[in-house]
Amino acid sequence: MLIIDNITIVLGIIVLLLTVTALLMDPFVRYKAGRRMLSFKEQKVQEEQEETSESADNPDKDPEAQHLPMLSIILTPHNQAEALEKNLPLLLRQDYPAGYQVIVVREVSDHDTEDVLKRQLHDLNVDPSDASLYVTSIQDSSRFMSRKKLAVTLGVKAAKTDWILLMEADCRPQSDRWLRVMASHCYDSTRMVIGYTAYAPEATVYQRFERIHTAYYLLREDEYGTAYRTNCPHLMIRKDDFMKGEGYLGNLHLIHGEYDFLVNKFANAEGTSVEFSPEAWTIEDAPSHRTWMNHRVFYQETRRFLNRSLSHRALFNADQSFLHLAFWVPIAAMVLGGLSGRWVLLAIAAIAWLALIIIRSIIGKKAVSVFDDTIGTARIFCLEMSVVWHNASAMFHHCTADKLEFTTHKQ
Repeated sequence: MLIIDNITIVLGIIVLLLTVTALLMDPFVRYKAGRRMLSFKEQKVQEEQEETSESADNPDKDPEAQHLPMLSIILTPHNQAEALEKNLPLLLRQDYPAGYQVIVVREVSDHDTEDVLKRQLHDLNVDPSDASLYVTSIQDSSRFMSRKKLAVTLGVKAAKTDWILLMEADCRPQSDRWLRVMASHCYDSTRMVIGYTAYAPEATVYQRFERIHTAYYLLREDEYGTAYRTNCPHLMIRKDDFMKGEGYLGNLHLIHGEYDFLVNKFANAEGTSVEFSPEAWTIEDAPSHRTWMNHRVFYQETRRFLNRSLSHRALFNADQSFLHLAFWVPIAAMVLGGLSGRWVLLAIAAIAWLALIIIRSIIGKKAVSVFDDTIGTARIFCLEMSVVWHNASAMFHHCTADKLEFTTHKQ
């Protein structure tokens, strides 16, 4: 005999409502990166057609190059001579007729980096490109100020152009048109351009998934509101804004958070552009587990000083809460239904539970594939469920760490 009592009805409705809510409270549903990517491609095709037409009328001119600004790329390597030797040639050989400058701010005692730069300067003199290379240096230590932020500040001051592109020495452009695509957003009304950086295939599946998962939250805020931060070391800003806004003033004591603070401080709803078409990606070398974990732990400290943190975290926490409730409540309902003979309740809970896993896996796979098509559908749901536990681990390490580790003020 099928039992359909008040308990079955109430719990069945709760299970169904949780499932529907969890399917909607999903960053992969909320922001359609695939659709945005398609619009990028359509816009690109249209621009290429216009350029072809202009080229036919003016065969000696590059129509796209006429609109590109001169800009400066700033690198601040720290014991990264090997990565710099691998990636710097790719930065110096971009197809960018407008001309650009690569500024490397090295540490005085880093002789390996110095040797790499000497070789690159020699190669550039022998075989010139659209780029010029400028090298400056900082002391190995700085009191009361993050050495990284000091290096960025010196690089910005050394730049002779208004537009500045900040990135890391362990990142490389995906194509020789990377700089063109990023600079295509440099209109008079634009104050900041946020790019996407993918992890190299050697990174773990979770590291690659977590970057994409976080990017969906941040890209939505970038495009439809005011950017909160960026999880990619790939950012263009104006030198004038940096200098007038006094750069990192207000967070100089924090060792990390260079990109987060710049986005949080200087982004605005009208003047921020986002570029994540594949041509404009940079690829970051796979981090060691320790490096990756340290970055996450340092962010736990950084976010305490970021504006708009509450609303960003509230949405993430709500998403995770509904996801886990929609996973565990049906399991409890199935157990109750099986033990009490409420087979209708058991069936409703089982269908809802399976629907949650299958639908979120399919949606997640489609969304993740925009950035990384190597992560299998069968792994998506488990990766989503594990996000909260990885975050909890970072929070635990932050809570148990010596807080002086996060600041230059050791006294």
